[in-house]
Amino acid sequence: MSSDSLPLNLNDVQREFPGWQIDPHEQLSSTNRHAVERAGQFRTPTLVITEKQTAGRGRGRNFWISGEGSLTFSLLIEPVQYSIPANEIQLLSLMTAAVVRQAIINVTEIQASSLQLKWPNDLYLQGRKVCGILLEQPAEKRSLLVIGIGLNVNNSKAGMIAELQHTAISLSDILGAELDSIQLLIEIMRCFESALQSVENRTQLFPQMWQRCHLLDDTLVTLDRGESGKPEDLIIGRCEGIDEDGALLLRDQYTTHRIYSGVIRHWS
Repeated sequence: MSSDSLPLNLNDVQREFPGWQIDPHEQLSSTNRHAVERAGQFRTPTLVITEKQTAGRGRGRNFWISGEGSLTFSLLIEPVQYSIPANEIQLLSLMTAAVVRQAIINVTEIQASSLQLKWPNDLYLQGRKVCGILLEQPAEKRSLLVIGIGLNVNNSKAGMIAELQHTAISLSDILGAELDSIQLLIEIMRCFESALQSVENRTQLFPQMWQRCHLLDDTLVTLDRGESGKPEDLIIGRCEGIDEDGALLLRDQYTTHRIYSGVIRHWS
């Protein structure tokens, strides 16, 4: 789809980011799946965005349900273009959550203290999930990275399925009014580009943010290292924060575990 045929609101995005390819859709099963499967057909960077997503994915066996009014998109980048070394790629999940948090603070009246990051890839608002992030590398193009973002903007919790109404929330639920999703998208992309282009932001500013506003600090956490649910893969410990390398610190009766990958099953 050419930029001339983009919906008017996405023309605003294209004007703001002329170097990005924009791939818009009315409906996709998953923006991440679409970007991963067609990575070789896009130039970088590319924004894949859809009005409706029918089979969004999360970490492990988790899934992401995107109701009408949500902001659902994926960013396809080539980390080497931003001089991001391979050992920093794992930090981009936390960095992206921090970027979305900052963008929300910049363009809404939501209080910073109510927005918390949850290791490794979620954003919570007043204790409920408002945003999920998923990083994937295309099997045939390992030099590329797909960053999927699902943000509850105008999809009120009242319209969510019953199992989510007590665990999820949208920005409009808190603000009491609908937001301009495209202007929020533009701010997210501004913050994202700024973070990618600045070594200081990536290595200092955003680590400080996720260390300062982490939801799980001082809670008792059950973590699944194998993402399988098997008892032998579970670690239960008190969360002591996130270190500068993005590792979750869990303290049990024997030691402090530094964990780089896994799924949080429970916390209290």
